[in-house]
Amino acid sequence: MIKKANRKIQNSKMKKVILIGLLFVISANMSLFAQSKKGVISGTIQNSKHELLSGISVQIQGTKSGAITNDDGFYEIKNIEQGNYTMLISAVGYKISKENITIKPGEVTNLDLQLNEATWQLEPVTVKGTRKNKYVAKTSSSGLRMPLDLVETPQSIQVIPQQVILDEQAQNLNDLTKNMVGVINNNNYSSFTMRGFSSLAATSTNNFITTDGFLGNMYYWQQSPFLYNIDRVENIGGPDAALYSVGTPGGIINMVTKKPLDHPYYSFNITTGSWGLIDASVDLAGPLTKNKKLQYRLNIGFNNQNSVAAYQYSNNIVIAPSIAYQFSDKTSISLDYVRNDYNTREFEYWGGALLMKPDSTYDWKNIKRTSAFYSTSDYAVTHNNSLSMTFNHEFSKTFKLTLQSRYTHSSLNSAGFSGTFYAGENYFTSYPDSVPFQYVQYFDKSYNFITSLFTTETFGNDKFKQTFVTGIDFQDYGGKDYYGIWETPDSGSFFNPGSNHFYYSPLVYPDSNAEYLQNNKNHTIQFGPYAQDLISIGKHIKMLAALRYETYSWKISPLGMQIYATNYDTSTAHVFIARGGFVYSFNKNQTAYASFNESYQPQYNNARGYGGPFKPTIAQQEEIGFKQIFFNGKMMATVAAYNIYYKNILEPSATNPNLLVLVPGLFSRGAELTVQGNLNQWSVFGSYAYNHITFAANSPLGTKGQRYDNSPTSIANFHVKYRFENSSPIKGLSIMSGGQFVGKLLGSAQDAPKFLQPGYFLLDAGINYQIKRFDFSLNGYNITNKVYVPGYYASDFMVMPGNPFNWKFSIRYTIK
Repeated sequence: MIKKANRKIQNSKMKKVILIGLLFVISANMSLFAQSKKGVISGTIQNSKHELLSGISVQIQGTKSGAITNDDGFYEIKNIEQGNYTMLISAVGYKISKENITIKPGEVTNLDLQLNEATWQLEPVTVKGTRKNKYVAKTSSSGLRMPLDLVETPQSIQVIPQQVILDEQAQNLNDLTKNMVGVINNNNYSSFTMRGFSSLAATSTNNFITTDGFLGNMYYWQQSPFLYNIDRVENIGGPDAALYSVGTPGGIINMVTKKPLDHPYYSFNITTGSWGLIDASVDLAGPLTKNKKLQYRLNIGFNNQNSVAAYQYSNNIVIAPSIAYQFSDKTSISLDYVRNDYNTREFEYWGGALLMKPDSTYDWKNIKRTSAFYSTSDYAVTHNNSLSMTFNHEFSKTFKLTLQSRYTHSSLNSAGFSGTFYAGENYFTSYPDSVPFQYVQYFDKSYNFITSLFTTETFGNDKFKQTFVTGIDFQDYGGKDYYGIWETPDSGSFFNPGSNHFYYSPLVYPDSNAEYLQNNKNHTIQFGPYAQDLISIGKHIKMLAALRYETYSWKISPLGMQIYATNYDTSTAHVFIARGGFVYSFNKNQTAYASFNESYQPQYNNARGYGGPFKPTIAQQEEIGFKQIFFNGKMMATVAAYNIYYKNILEPSATNPNLLVLVPGLFSRGAELTVQGNLNQWSVFGSYAYNHITFAANSPLGTKGQRYDNSPTSIANFHVKYRFENSSPIKGLSIMSGGQFVGKLLGSAQDAPKFLQPGYFLLDAGINYQIKRFDFSLNGYNITNKVYVPGYYASDFMVMPGNPFNWKFSIRYTIK
């Protein structure tokens, strides 16, 4: 009886289990049946060269459903109600694609697409929604004014993408130079050495820097451009004036601004660090209308920091709004505005004291960082403004027009004290506490208007194709400056500047007590038509030829009493600038190239009182190179070798410091290697550059074959990052290490080999943790606390030392 009862109980349980199982199966089938009424769409997206594209936005118009393509160009959107839809595929740098599609219940619809590049855009292709940690860029249009794969461009162009900027916590352009091949930042200002040529040799720092291809820097040379509104930075090696008018011999640093987006994006960042650093920024973007034709971007940044040099500080505010309107698939316009307000105590910090040992050698390891010529009453206030417009219209698939205009205006009001002595070895060893000072006052207002109109037209087919770029540039720039020096009866402390509290009321021109007075206005007009032809023969050969005719007119006129000149000075010139290139593609990932480039610069100091007028400088470069893309497009390497001949350099005379002379010429020869990209969980960004620059002939500055100033033979850098992605306890964690090596460089050719600055190696480290929408970053720079001098010197006893160990910690919150 008991066994029978147990069997009944067991049978009853089995029935319940079976019944529950049946209910589960029925429920599951009902769920599947319900889901089967919904469809799925998937596919891949590639460009015109059949390369799979990652980070492309795929949206179902009128719904919230969408996806982003992965590294293999694949996307998938699930649970779509049956019906007819319009697919919207978009990415900056590509033409917007719309596709009609029908979703059937329970079916997977495949839609493979090809996006065509928007060849009218000047800026490099920027893919919206690009995945994080991307260290490689494949395309740039800065070198040729047309989008062309970097691997097919007959020139060395290194692109520093946004992810490197974020990982380095770079706040200004100087922070990024340690990642650039063949480049060093000479000091705390915008002074660079590129391929052996410094901004001092090139006469104008502004021509080292362009923004979205616009010549000229809106910031004063004593400021380093901020990166709040910058998406990426391009290091373009060598002269490149055929398309961009005035250019420097060593190359151009082009900053590409962040553009409006067709989807909401919000990012907030706060950073703190050494010397009381407080840096806050916001980056907002998205559509302003339902049809997404009107889009915006707004970047705001605030930076306040003291200095390693005692009693110095700087305060910066940057506001950069931009809007873009897409009239149609063929016509668009964008407006960009940037405002910078800068306030600092010491506008021109010339560096610390380089003391001399008892054996008459320099003590490079014990530079007095806190020594300086200034008073606690010094000040400098700067206001910078930039407004630019870009208009694009596509008449047909083969003919496009671009109109660009930019206007910048800057003003500076500064006053302070400086020492009146600049030589004498007794000062090196006697450690004087009191030195004679003088009061300096400086006002400046400058403007720059530049406009460029060019067309791009394509003929032919895949077997033989020609792309013509023809255009014309007009540039008008100048301003007024006032510079006065008053001798004072005061003496100040060079080694303890914080004790200098004397103050002079700002003086008004004219003043009979002025020892030296400069009050000028200057005006320059540049005008140049150009043409470029890119010929493609089959899949393997590309040939490039370009020619520019440039004319400029420069005039400086006194507004009042001056010591060195009483009449105006003028200078005019006409030059032809050429370029050529040849590219052979072994396959789509491997090319070799050869090129010839020229550049010129008008002499910006042609005053007769200095020995002018002078001929413009001319640079000619021959370059060969090899480019290789590895691991299915995830890494890229470039090897380049070059020879540059630079003539008509304007430098102070060795016999008379009040005169300038033309140096007959310099030869700069070198080779470069760059590697950048991502491989699995590793990200790599590194380079090595060898350069040997010498005088081409005897001159007042040096003898033939002698090494030139401020040009290290070797420059190497690396940045390596490892991401923990698969290990759940530390998923989202990244560790980074970076370094820069700069070889010995000659501080002064006239004092060689006595003033040979030692080389140095700097080591950085960082850690980043990403969790949901938060990024936490901690970076340490110069973690070995190396004492070093980047390059620039003010005299044989004043050098500008690099920063000791310092750190930054930031929190970033992003919604996209």
